[in-house]
Amino acid sequence: MSQEFDITIKNADLGYSKRAVIKGLNLELRSGFIYTIFGKNGSGKTTLLKSILTGLPLMSGEIAIGGKSLRKIINSEKAKIMAGVFTYRPHIANMTAFDFILFGRYPFTNWMGKISDKDMSRIETIIDQCGLSELKDRKFNELSDGEAQKVQIARSLAQDTPILLLDEPSAHLDMANKAEIFNLLKQVNKMENKTVLFTGHDLQFSMQLADHFIVVNDTKVSSMSKDDFISNKVYKQIMSSEFLDFDPVTFSLKYKST
Repeated sequence: MSQEFDITIKNADLGYSKRAVIKGLNLELRSGFIYTIFGKNGSGKTTLLKSILTGLPLMSGEIAIGGKSLRKIINSEKAKIMAGVFTYRPHIANMTAFDFILFGRYPFTNWMGKISDKDMSRIETIIDQCGLSELKDRKFNELSDGEAQKVQIARSLAQDTPILLLDEPSAHLDMANKAEIFNLLKQVNKMENKTVLFTGHDLQFSMQLADHFIVVNDTKVSSMSKDDFISNKVYKQIMSSEFLDFDPVTFSLKYKST
């Protein structure tokens, strides 16, 4: 498998100001796999995602893609390598969902920002894949949170990058739409060999989607296969509660009444 877009993190402390959220991080994400970042609220999952995608300044260490330091990759080049979606919703007025998705094509336009017929065809394909045909002409700011989430994921797919980073992609989505989006991510991983890195709390979907788990716990990060995540019962460290039971057969959580 090509190493051109492998992500390597060495001796990194990640955080804000002088407070490290994650310390001494060494991590390698190989191209073409699906990874989930798993941990408690506030553990640093989104911080890790932001450090890779947005260039959130490291307190120490280095992040590289394909052996090239992230600090040396200019924004226009980065936009052709990585696309992402965060849980916050941008406030955009007087723009249709179609136009918002179309923004994903701008890294590939000429200096005049001209959209080609090929770009338009690609957008229509993605809208169909994401089941957004009935929403494309509606104003983005009039969409529900779930509808807006799907439109933002469609925009990231329109960017046609080899790496996708998503912060809780199933947030705001009902069960049917969760299944649709997770199936879509699985398909683009298989058919287009995209690396997918996502955070989430939905253990059942994560277990079915991810190849590897990146576990964030008490400022430390460990990488493991899904099998190791199950056999070592790592989920109990993260989701320990007297009110929860995990079923390793169905990958589901069951609530215990008192």
